[in-house]
Amino acid sequence: MCPACNKEVPADMALCGYCGASLSKQGSPLTAPPSSGARKPEEKLWSGSYSFRAVAHQWLLYVLWLGLLGFIWFNIPAEQRKNEIYLYVAAALATLPLLWLVLKVLYRKLSLRYELTNERIFKTRGILLRSKDEVELIRVDDLQVKQSLFNRIFNVGTVILYSPTDKTDPELHLEGIVDPHTVKEKIREFVRKLKDKSIRMEQI
Repeated sequence: MCPACNKEVPADMALCGYCGASLSKQGSPLTAPPSSGARKPEEKLWSGSYSFRAVAHQWLLYVLWLGLLGFIWFNIPAEQRKNEIYLYVAAALATLPLLWLVLKVLYRKLSLRYELTNERIFKTRGILLRSKDEVELIRVDDLQVKQSLFNRIFNVGTVILYSPTDKTDPELHLEGIVDPHTVKEKIREFVRKLKDKSIRMEQI
């Protein structure tokens, strides 16, 4: 019996003489063959966030600041150092910059997230209220790494993606990236693959 039209057909026939349905698996429902042109899911290649190394120079400046405070403190007469006002001022000058630096780094660490796939790159900003920017890799025209002297010492920096045709993010900055040159080359590799693929398709 044909599973499609329920007509009686010989058991040795491959196709139904009435409706043309396949009889290779008698009684099983007909299924469409998988499409060879189905879109493959995006592959996650890399993810990162803001690194503490990006503010290494500020930690060094804080250490120098503490040294300066200590120098000034021990050059104040011993009688005056016993005054509570001097103690409070010294404590504030030593702890407030540290508190500001720690909060600044923690906020950036928690609020900046990056993700690279074989088609797009994402930048997520915010903690409670979040915004997510994305750039199609095929739109990227140029890449750049920016590093200060201390950034180079600690192998951290900012990777910049230039995509003039993207009206939302013509320049996407990925700040505080560890090993930024490696990340840049990984992005560049997939940008070239997508553009080469696009050129081949246009030539067909």
